Amino acid sequence: MKQKLIYIFILLLVFSFCFIQYAGQANSSGAWKTFPINVYIKQNPKSSIAQRAFNQWQTNSGMNLFKYAQNEKNADLIFEYKTSNASAKHTACRQGHTHSKLYQTISSTGQKSDVYIKSAYSYVLLKDCYSGRDADDELLFLMSMHEIGHALGLNHSTNKADIMYPVIKSVNGKLPVLNTTNDVKLLKKLYRQK
Repeated sequence: MKQKLIYIFILLLVFSFCFIQYAGQANSSGAWKTFPINVYIKQNPKSSIAQRAFNQWQTNSGMNLFKYAQNEKNADLIFEYKTSNASAKHTACRQGHTHSKLYQTISSTGQKSDVYIKSAYSYVLLKDCYSGRDADDELLFLMSMHEIGHALGLNHSTNKADIMYPVIKSVNGKLPVLNTTNDVKLLKKLYRQK
């Protein structure tokens, strides 16, 4: 019993002096603490589409969201186009994915801060996972916009017209016309901007 009490005391002591708590990893649910975010786009023949998507978020939001890093080491957010998601542990069609590392500060009194994004990694597949054909540039652009939205901290939308709607799929060979109006409103609310 005495050993258990000592163990619990040590744990409490460690946590009381701990100022950073990692809140785990998730698709989003956090916000970046500072801007601009250092972005590295892995080189690929389609990399200019990703850069166009990053620039579009910046233009639509009117915020200074991103600057480009010269290498992965100096990046907060790494973005790439992949040929497959063979490492994925799911069988559902997933055209892209964003993985964020989150953290939360805790004061010595136990007061928790907001959850912040420490770093993020996003990818988009070069093949349309529904048809198996190469994804065209417009689908890559829309998927890039969607994954960048996750990297910024946005969750899925229930509005089919939003870029953050969870499914972007062509119907009769035509992609839906998506906009970021609602997504930008949520982004500005998340970062308390007008």
